[in-house]
This record gives sequence, structure tokens and C-alpha cells, in this order.
Amino acid sequence: MKTALLLAGGLATRLGEISKSIPKACVKVNDLSPLAFLLPRLAQSGVTRAWINLHHHTEQIQREAKRFCPPQLELRWLHEETLLGTGGTLLEATQQNGSLPDVVLNAKMYTDFQWHKILTC
Repeated sequence: MKTALLLAGGLATRLGEISKSIPKACVKVNDLSPLAFLLPRLAQSGVTRAWINLHHHTEQIQREAKRFCPPQLELRWLHEETLLGTGGTLLEATQQNGSLPDVVLNAKMYTDFQWHKILTC
């Protein structure tokens, strides 16, 4: 099973007023949020489980992820009452998953990186 960890728990303070009502992972660019962009691409690359850490605007992130999650991709949540930081989130995901994720990325990015090339190594 190939797994991904998407970091989506941050407060997005650099976005100012925008992030008071919407998390970065849900901010649309050309009518497409980063989650809507990333989840199908990860699934196409062979990822079968995606962990997403949550803290700020949890419900919006879950709703967006569920909406754009392909059927072959299982979503798992890491709820952080207190932000753990990147390393803490990675450790928690590893403990809950039983192994390190195969890929870790910010849930705020748009990239056409060909994940399957590193996931098959």
C-alpha cells in the first residue's frame, strides 16, 4: 500500500483575511483547490491511502477532500488539537499508519510532479 501525508493543518496567517474563512488547502485557483488538484493525481500515481492533518477549518478541509477523493483512495485524518509541526505530524502519521508515508507534501500546492516515478522505486 502506497501512502501519502498531506499537511493541511496550518493557520495560513500569511493569507490574511482570506484564511479567516477558508483554509489554504481549499483556496481555489482557476476554480480548483489544491486538494481537488492533488488527490486525483496521487491516486493516479498508485497512492491508495492519504493522511491529512487537520487543525484550522477542519470541516471545510474534510468536505473538500471527500468531494474530490477518487474511490480508490482511502482518506485518513490526523486531528491536531495543538499543532504538532511538520516533524510531529510525520511522527504521528507514522505511528498511526504503522510505517512512514511514501510521500509527504503540503496540501496547498499545485504540481504536476510525476509521483509514480518515485513511488515505484
